[in-house]
Amino acid sequence: MNIEDGPTMRPQPSFICHLLRITDMAEDRTRWDLDWEKVFKILKDPMKVYRLLLQGRPMLGEMNKETIDTYCAALREAQKTAFVCARCFRAPEFKLDKLWQLWDDDKRLQHMFAGLEFACESSPLSQDARLLRDRGEAFVDLVRKFITSAGQTPPYALPFPFPDPWWQQFARDFPKPPPEAYIAMTLIRQEFIANFITGVYVSVEDVYDKCNSDAIMDAIKDCGRAGGSYQAFGM
Repeated sequence: MNIEDGPTMRPQPSFICHLLRITDMAEDRTRWDLDWEKVFKILKDPMKVYRLLLQGRPMLGEMNKETIDTYCAALREAQKTAFVCARCFRAPEFKLDKLWQLWDDDKRLQHMFAGLEFACESSPLSQDARLLRDRGEAFVDLVRKFITSAGQTPPYALPFPFPDPWWQQFARDFPKPPPEAYIAMTLIRQEFIANFITGVYVSVEDVYDKCNSDAIMDAIKDCGRAGGSYQAFGM
């Protein structure tokens, strides 16, 4: 599967990594992740995250409806791909979710890093998009929630929302409708999650070859023939 296609907005270098001297991922992935965990402990307030990103990423304050509509199209495709990967991950004939449970932490972490790397490289905020997630959770649980959210969304509502209480708790402080910057960050957050799922799955699939690329592409085509609906997958 080709996962090289980036988002519509050109990715920029991480200002958080420069500001807080976070270890380069290419140098030491474990230290890199530990450094980010420290950042999460410092920035627990979503409003602080919002203001910090506005300060370090001026482009977010320059968003307009046209830009957001364009980005929605990119998010829609990212979610479709992630949905196919999530379904393959949990498919009984592949049993990748069962293998995942049997692997030790180091093996799972190897694939989690691959997912994070792809999500960071694909995001217009690069690594800074990690700020939009307050905490991690078990990958299998994340996949399950992602599939559930997709199944609850009618085709005309794509891209589908992937709500998070932490990120939504301060939305009520904004006027209605909320500013474009908040909408853009929400979309970027959703795309990051989708690309993370895709990146982890492709890493697992590449290493263990439990599901060939042709099968995935056939599933994507089936989704397209269904008019973008996830009903093609029995949702």
